[in-house]
Amino acid sequence: MAAAPLPTKAALRQHYRDRRRQLPLAALSAQIVQHLSQWPPFQAAQIIYTYYALAEEVDLAALRSHYPTKTWALPRCQAAHQLSWHRWTAATQFEGSRLAQPVATTPLAPEPEVVLVPTIAIDHQGTRLGFGGGYYDRYLATLPESVLRLGIAPAACISDQPLPRNAWDVPLHGYATEAGVSYACGQ
Repeated sequence: MAAAPLPTKAALRQHYRDRRRQLPLAALSAQIVQHLSQWPPFQAAQIIYTYYALAEEVDLAALRSHYPTKTWALPRCQAAHQLSWHRWTAATQFEGSRLAQPVATTPLAPEPEVVLVPTIAIDHQGTRLGFGGGYYDRYLATLPESVLRLGIAPAACISDQPLPRNAWDVPLHGYATEAGVSYACGQ
């Protein structure tokens, strides 16, 4: 009897996106923000890269608002699936309808200490399942290992089974859910 084929990344994306639609994301986002604000590496970091949440992503906007003295950056999609990172302040102007991004004239941010990465799903080894464009993997591959990379997802999107990993996929150091922060994935 042959083993069942492993699900493709596309099938897993759809599975976790369907699962996510059933969750109270606003309440989960508030819990995740609380855990992150108590995580010692977050407390120590001064330069943090985050993201502007899509409707089905954990929203970290409250974290930025609660810590205005930290330097925050949000990504802007560039040609060739690259990201540029721009400083965020309460006065930052955005463009785009589905994917809000800082306007191109927003100043670039200094190098990060922590990168909070949106994930559709993540496993216990730090393999992240994103939206499939490769933007984050291209960016994360440029960072020194000392920059902490933390996936952000509801606990229902943490896979107990290893997710498919391609050679270009960059593993994360851990993840934050409404249950807390799990750091040192796969170590």
